[in-house]
Amino acid sequence: GLAPHLPEDLREQALREALAAAREIQDEDERAWALAGLAPHLPPDLLREALAAAREIGWGLARAEALAGLAPHLPEDLLREALAAAKEIGCGPVRARALAGLAPHLSEDLLLEALAAAREIRDEDARAWALAGLAPHLPPDLLREALAAAREIRDEFDRAVALAGLAPHLPEDLREQALREALDAAREIGDEVARANALAGLAPHLPPDLLREALAAAREIRENPTAPKPWPGWPPTCLRTSCGRPWPPPGKSGIRPPAPKPWPGWPPTCRRINGSRPCGRPWPPQGKSVGNPPAPKPWPGWPPTCRRICGNRPCGRPWPPPGKS
Repeated sequence: GLAPHLPEDLREQALREALAAAREIQDEDERAWALAGLAPHLPPDLLREALAAAREIGWGLARAEALAGLAPHLPEDLLREALAAAKEIGCGPVRARALAGLAPHLSEDLLLEALAAAREIRDEDARAWALAGLAPHLPPDLLREALAAAREIRDEFDRAVALAGLAPHLPEDLREQALREALDAAREIGDEVARANALAGLAPHLPPDLLREALAAAREIRENPTAPKPWPGWPPTCLRTSCGRPWPPPGKSGIRPPAPKPWPGWPPTCRRINGSRPCGRPWPPQGKSVGNPPAPKPWPGWPPTCRRICGNRPCGRPWPPPGKS
C-alpha cells in the first residue's frame, strides 16, 4: 500500500485509517487477512489495536488466522494476549491451528502455557495435531512433557500422528523409542485404510530396522475387493484436514485467498472420512450409495467424504465453483 512510502507525518495517519477500515470489514475472513497484511507496517500502539480487532472476530478459524498473521510482529506483552485469545477458542482443531501459528514467536514461558492449552483439547485428533505443531519450537524439557501427552492419547491413529510429529525433535535417546511406539500404534489400527495412511506418514522418519517392520505391517494389509475406488488418488493420504484446498499454498505466506469467495466464512473445519483431496462436496449424495463421482471433476480425486466437527458453516460447498479452475 501507500503507507510505507509516505512521509513520516502522513504515514501513521494513513495506517490508522487503514486499520479503521479493516475493522469495519463485515466478512471475518477478509478482516483477518486485512489485519495480517497491515501488521508488518503498524507501530506498537496500532499493533495493540489490531490485536484487539483480531480478538473481536467471532468465527474461530478466522480469529486463528488473524492471530497467526499478527504474531511475528507482536512484542512479548502482546504475544501473551494473543496466546490468551488462542486459549479462549473452544473448537479443538481451530485452537490447534492458532497455537501452531503462535508457537514460533513465543518465549519458553509462553510455550509452557501453549503446551498446557494443547493438552486441554478434548478432541484427540486435534490434540495430536496441536502437539505436532508445537514440537519444532519446544525446548527439551517441554518436549518430554509433550511426549507424555502424546502417549496419553487413546486413539491409535491420533497417537501415531502425535508421536511421529514429535519424534524428529526429540533427543536421540527418546527418538527411536517414540518412533517404535508410533509404529506399534499404527499396527494396532483396525481400519486398514487408516493403518495404511499411518504407516505411510511414519515412513520418512523411521530408521532402517523400523522401516523393515513397517514394510512387514504394510504387507499384512489385505485389499478389500468390495471397497470403492471410484477416482484416482485412492487410498487417501491422510484422514484429517480442514475443508478446502490448503491456504496459503505450501511454502507461501501472507497471500490473500482468491476473490470473490463463493460464500462468507469459507472454509469450515471438517474431518475427512475418505478420499485423497480436500473436503468439498459431500460424497456420496444424500440418499445415494457410494459409486463413481459425477464428471467432470474439478481435479483428480474429487470429492472425498467429510463431516463437520465444529464451526457453523456447511461442510461441502465446492471449491473451486463448478466450471471454474
